[in-house]
Amino acid sequence: MKALKKSICLLLAFSLLALAACGSFTPRMATALKKMSVLQSFHSDTTLNAEFSLSLLGQELPLELKAHAAGDHQIEPALNAMTLDLEVWDFSQQLLLFTHQEDGELKVSVSMDEGSTWMHQTISSESSDADQTGTTIDSSRLLALALALSKSFEETESGDGSLISYEGVVPAEMVQEMLRMTGALEKLSEAAGLELDESVLSTVGGVPASVAIDKESGMLVRLRLDLTQALSGLTDQLLLQLLAQSGLGFEDASLSISRLEVVTELSQFDAVTVVPPAM
Repeated sequence: MKALKKSICLLLAFSLLALAACGSFTPRMATALKKMSVLQSFHSDTTLNAEFSLSLLGQELPLELKAHAAGDHQIEPALNAMTLDLEVWDFSQQLLLFTHQEDGELKVSVSMDEGSTWMHQTISSESSDADQTGTTIDSSRLLALALALSKSFEETESGDGSLISYEGVVPAEMVQEMLRMTGALEKLSEAAGLELDESVLSTVGGVPASVAIDKESGMLVRLRLDLTQALSGLTDQLLLQLLAQSGLGFEDASLSISRLEVVTELSQFDAVTVVPPAM
């Protein structure tokens, strides 16, 4: 089962694009990417902050979404234990997620009551290993994209000097090509129950991003993505298509994004042991 490795690959893909935008592969960058590619375990903390406004029937409905995912990940054998905290308006929910490989199949267990009861699902190796959309991540193609980026990123040092950061903008065309490479449009179409065509990608904009590398360990420790402008047009198109499919009308509806930021921090490299929860 390569699901976890694919997730790491996606994270590294965005990091590689961001790092390449600096215009040169310094020894520090090359070392970080090499070390990340051979990790056997790590801890991740991902935070999502989103602020939306839905315009419907002349009314503005604000929506604020906060999510935090803390996870321990082990590559071989593939084990993942995660805690996901969601908060929307005054509603909050915590999910516990555990995945592992058994007899060539991916076993997924989810709890919504702090581990008192669990729901289980099995995903066959064919659907977990193979990309159902027929799309694979071509590393050489990704590298070509990275090298094509403009020299727009700048190198900065943290206040205490422990981190080196690279900040800039991944251009819209690069983001769109990466979405094509990963089959994201097909996956989104399937999840939303819509038939989204290639033209939808033209609404995706550039992504301000920053990548931080720890000077002492040489590891990539933080990736920050501002998806506000990049996904504003896409979410509006999704809303219109969903409403049209529902037959409810609301042709004047619109969805605007004032904030959509994702920050992933990585730590405890090769120092994590995932313990299956009691079920």
